Amino acid sequence: MVEAADPFATLPAPVGFEIQLAPDTLYRFCGDVDIGANTLVATSTTVIAGDDPLVDSVTSSARPTVRLPDGGTVKDLAIRSSSFLGVGVQVGVPGGSLTNAVIFNVSVAAAEVGILVLGSVTGISIARALIAGSLVSIQLGEPETRSTVAAISIDQALLTSPAGAAWRGVLVAVGSGVGSFSVSQSLFTALGPADIGIEIDTANVATIRASSIAFSDPGATGATPAAIAQPPPLPTATLGSAVQGEAVGCTGFSNSLQRGSATIQNALTVISAAGTPVPIGQPVDSYTLDPSSVRISLVGATAPTQVLRFDRLAPYSGLVAVSVSVEVAVGFTFTPRVVRCGVLKNGVPIGVPFAGTTPDFSSAAPVSLSFATPTALVGGDELQVLISNETDAANLFVRAARVTVT
Repeated sequence: MVEAADPFATLPAPVGFEIQLAPDTLYRFCGDVDIGANTLVATSTTVIAGDDPLVDSVTSSARPTVRLPDGGTVKDLAIRSSSFLGVGVQVGVPGGSLTNAVIFNVSVAAAEVGILVLGSVTGISIARALIAGSLVSIQLGEPETRSTVAAISIDQALLTSPAGAAWRGVLVAVGSGVGSFSVSQSLFTALGPADIGIEIDTANVATIRASSIAFSDPGATGATPAAIAQPPPLPTATLGSAVQGEAVGCTGFSNSLQRGSATIQNALTVISAAGTPVPIGQPVDSYTLDPSSVRISLVGATAPTQVLRFDRLAPYSGLVAVSVSVEVAVGFTFTPRVVRCGVLKNGVPIGVPFAGTTPDFSSAAPVSLSFATPTALVGGDELQVLISNETDAANLFVRAARVTVT
């Protein structure tokens, strides 16, 4: 272990503005350490650390302040760049390759890029990172220097925009590739209309997984939570729709893919003949999709033939849950009716329809049916809920219906 309060007394001498750190060594920086115009260069077994990123820091006017060409660990430390085009931590080098890098419990302040990933990387973990004031908080690749990352995990990150700049929280540059891209328990805060929380300009992201992340635009500037461009083109503000992927429990992002559900209230369904299944009727009072309309969307919102369309690109093993509360329409009384409810996928029945019996009088409590059926969904699949009066052709009043895809 080497403790560096006076860097030039305890660190290796700079060579060509680079301080080459030794392998299998922990370098602990105490207090505010300024290494001038030099860059700390680690090996795959080097640990660059402090005790607390609010107390201990490394500052440099070089680009970058810290470079991990072969991997390594940076933890419990503040990384500062005093350069106008500064980079806090650079993982990898153009054309190089490394196995793993860990960046944990850090605070990064750099004018251009907080954490920059270059070359070919097997795995990188960024956890408990505070990156404020950088034009790009975390960047994978550059347009002229592509990067390939097998897996990257960003967890408990607080990424904040500098005011008056076109900020990117996470940017995957054009032409770079990512195998597995995970973001969780993180907050993206935008301060300008040109800001984008997550931008992926590539056709080479295999899997996206986002969970419990939030996008904040406190000034209501119109900043964009996320943008993805890859074939086929996806709409702006899309997160989690790569070849495989989803976003779960995210707020501020307009398409958190936790689940999609439809609610229909007070819909009269006209029964053409006894035992004839017909779509649950046009909603009278309300129709909602929540928490967003990206996993499923409504087709034919103002017609009784409305359907829910699955919009995610990747094949998905889902569960379709249906709850229906129904009674015979006013004016048709005294005869109990057997009511049957089922689901169509692309016009073909799936699962086993459920049935119940209405009360004798329409003023009595309605009968409720609830069932769930598993099914495999792909982008473009359409779901439709059918109901039928098995006893006669009396119309049915759907007091409430809910369809949920999880």
